[in-house]
Amino acid sequence: MGLDLYLKRVSALKDEDSNNTVKVSIDVFEKECETIKKISVIKNDQAFYYDLKKIAKDYNLDKKTVHCCGFGSGDSWFMDEKNEKIIKISNKEIDGKYTIKKEEKFYFYQTEEIAYQRKGLNEIGWEMLEKIGNCVNCDNKEIVKEMVEKGNLSEDFIKNWIDGETVFVAWW
Repeated sequence: MGLDLYLKRVSALKDEDSNNTVKVSIDVFEKECETIKKISVIKNDQAFYYDLKKIAKDYNLDKKTVHCCGFGSGDSWFMDEKNEKIIKISNKEIDGKYTIKKEEKFYFYQTEEIAYQRKGLNEIGWEMLEKIGNCVNCDNKEIVKEMVEKGNLSEDFIKNWIDGETVFVAWW
């Protein structure tokens, strides 16, 4: 299993087209830490949804039980629970033909990586990570400090910490 640990500086939206721009839906935003909440800006933008009714019709699937069950490598998979059938559609075919676009409100912010560690946590570090969660922004400096002291997290995460501007994120 892989483990990537990041310390990121969060800033207000400057360049919407930047690779460092993060776009968050309103329902996910409610769960964000205070650092993200105070820096983010709300804007309208396009949201894309699968047109499951059209997929069901074109592929002879049950429209009440069809759902996306996976995606990657240029394809998406859809499952018809009722008929226990899985189909694969290329993302090229999905784009435009099987997508619905809606304008919705999103929160935006930008990040800059200022510390990184690949793997290396001990058992205590892993236990602490599981309390934070996978892919969750954490702005609690005390938790990060304890991970440095007891969990084998690099000291760079505390040396580069800026109160009110940095978040810790783990991805595994």
